[in-house]
Amino acid sequence: MLHRRSVLSIGVALGGAPLLSSGVEAQSADRSRDVILAVADAKAAAENILSLALYAKFSPENASALEGLNERILASLAPLGGVPAAEAEVYVEPGQAILTAQINERGIPLVPSSASAVVPVVKPDSPGEDLNAAVAAVIKSAFGLQDLDAAGLSRLAEQFLLKDPLMRLAALIRSGEWASAAQVLRTLLTQLAAIWQAVPAIQEAVGAEATKGILNAVTARYVPFVGWPVLVATILFAVAQHRERLISALDKARL
Repeated sequence: MLHRRSVLSIGVALGGAPLLSSGVEAQSADRSRDVILAVADAKAAAENILSLALYAKFSPENASALEGLNERILASLAPLGGVPAAEAEVYVEPGQAILTAQINERGIPLVPSSASAVVPVVKPDSPGEDLNAAVAAVIKSAFGLQDLDAAGLSRLAEQFLLKDPLMRLAALIRSGEWASAAQVLRTLLTQLAAIWQAVPAIQEAVGAEATKGILNAVTARYVPFVGWPVLVATILFAVAQHRERLISALDKARL
């Protein structure tokens, strides 16, 4: 009798196993669907941030609306903050796979714990009309860096043949063609992110600390999941704040 009951118990357990498995799979599918929808919402908010910034020609007059959208992105991506990096990678933009792997290698969280301002705070910097220094001032403002090797940036531009696209970008900034400048910047960032050697080269040129700061700023603008819109907006806000200095430096360099 005891033997029969044991057999029946095993039979019931085995019979219930597919139901338990199905329940787990259903929960996993629901979670994946929820995350996909959340990432889609975050992407829409990111594009809206760039659109609003372009509409205002990168004047900080609508900063409160931008930061509201920024908080919405952070809230949308919050469910990804507690999952392992390998699982979170499933939801990154395909074009960000190489960059994401290098961010993970350096132990930087893919999802920030708090929102970083879209409109950067411009800190006092040494005046002057040297072009490398002017570009470094923009990057320090955009990425929240304390120090940056301007000469290292110049070497990077030569190494990755960036002079022509940067000159095209400079011409658009000079003429105030912000939408075209945003597109050129997006294309440039996309090309760099697809090069495995780019991050190691940046680290060699400007140092490990500055590189970590740059990658932290990249994840703070949700790049792996929403693409470039928020980071492009932040960079162009920094450009707008330093625009007169940049134009003066370009004039001095006869560019």
